[in-house]
Amino acid sequence: WNAQFQYRFLLSGDMPDTAALNALISGSVLFGIGGDISIAKFLDFRLQPGFTFSKLYFEQNAQKTFPTNGDSTYSYEKLRTAYLELPIGFRFNMARDDADKIIFSFEIGASIGVLAGSAYKSKLIQNGKTRFQKVKKVDGVELLRYGVHAKLNYKSIGIVAYYRDRKSVV
Repeated sequence: WNAQFQYRFLLSGDMPDTAALNALISGSVLFGIGGDISIAKFLDFRLQPGFTFSKLYFEQNAQKTFPTNGDSTYSYEKLRTAYLELPIGFRFNMARDDADKIIFSFEIGASIGVLAGSAYKSKLIQNGKTRFQKVKKVDGVELLRYGVHAKLNYKSIGIVAYYRDRKSVV
């Protein structure tokens, strides 16, 4: 087992206009531990339990209904979530170095997570005055989330693609 840290950029929010997500500044961080169970020299079963902390920033548009309606004049809106997650996968070890360490691998798998907490923060500037709004335990955030992933790793650097099924907005 070893410590795991991943910073995840959000390249595509794939959100409806009713939740206009600003994907350029949104993202998440995973802290956890990872371990492998070797099935064969080229194949491992991988467990990586941990916490995922996400920050999602929303744009203002007329169609927006989450987290607030679009007729507001907020400077920004931010939704933070924390999930206890369990990603599992099969890692295919494609190349090894002279010391028999894996240097190139491909992984496919699935993940399930349980909501540990959520918070919403907005900033409103009106008539020269700045007001902040903070809400804990946000309605509309999924209690349970799941999805599939694919990873391409070279030594300690990797690219991960996730797809999460959404029954609600987030």
